[in-house]
Amino acid sequence: MNYIRPSWANSWTRTRNEESGDAFIHAWVCRCVRAQVRRRATSETRTVGRWAAHAVAVAKIVRVNEKKRPVPSPAAPEKERAPQPVLIGAGIAVVQAIAVIIFGIVLIIRDVTGAKNESMVSDAAASGWVGTGTAIFLFIVFGFVIFGAVAMVKGKRWGRGAIVLVQFILAASSFQMMSGGAIALGVLVLLSAAVALWLLMLVPASTQWAASHY
Repeated sequence: MNYIRPSWANSWTRTRNEESGDAFIHAWVCRCVRAQVRRRATSETRTVGRWAAHAVAVAKIVRVNEKKRPVPSPAAPEKERAPQPVLIGAGIAVVQAIAVIIFGIVLIIRDVTGAKNESMVSDAAASGWVGTGTAIFLFIVFGFVIFGAVAMVKGKRWGRGAIVLVQFILAASSFQMMSGGAIALGVLVLLSAAVALWLLMLVPASTQWAASHY
């Protein structure tokens, strides 16, 4: 009857044939210890190999999930806030625009009520509605000024050009007002236009903010 001999028996027989006495016992024990160490090392190596295979599989799954994960879109860069001189200049422009719009409303009321304008002499049939036409023109121009001022407050620089242009027009119109007898009004318009131009064109913070766009 065939049977498989245990490893210690094979070691015992092989050692008995090679050694004798105490040397035989010592050599046999050493062979058994070395065999046990080799078996443990082999078992641990296999365990480490299995864990390494599991780690590689997990890493592959993680990489696949990362590829499938949607990439978040980059946040939009924040717009640079307008410096304080620009904000003050925009505020002056808004006040001027509101005053002109109120003046336009007064012109429309005068046309509707039939008030006569002594400064204008005309036989045309539409002469009674000149004030209304002027008011509509003022609404368009200074409405755009308000829109540009709000854009500047939000950090957009394109409104600066429109406001600067209107300030030059107001400064020129102020001399006509003073020559027509409205000296106080002309001086007020001239001063407000000069301050707005200084804030938007000559203050270093404003010029640097405007130049950073280009």
